[in-house]
Amino acid sequence: MRGAGVGRRPWVPVLVTVGLSLVYLYLGTRPSTPRLLRRLPDVVVHAAAYSLLGFSATIAARALAVTRPVLAGAAFSTAHGAALEGFQHLTPRRAAQLRDLVADAIGAGAGAFLAGRLRRNMKNSR
Repeated sequence: MRGAGVGRRPWVPVLVTVGLSLVYLYLGTRPSTPRLLRRLPDVVVHAAAYSLLGFSATIAARALAVTRPVLAGAAFSTAHGAALEGFQHLTPRRAAQLRDLVADAIGAGAGAFLAGRLRRNMKNSR
């Protein structure tokens, strides 16, 4: 069975994932966190953001016919979080934090899992 988006527009979920990745890199390497995001606990922001990226990356992996899209989506998103924490180590007034990376990984896994479950539920309802 072909994955969601495969065929007519497989590039749409890939572009969404790339777009989210670039936004996160931009926001994560700014000297300070945007005011709106400072209202929530940092780990909540990280987990929520990376659950969205994990969800999107899983759909993109499925669109590209990756064999294990949930694993690929979670791995990509977690690696993105690790890279961003590395960049923050080099950014003035920012610091890399293991706590943030753990929240990223938990969010990435949750988002990827949710995308996998949603796909499974959609297949079963047909």
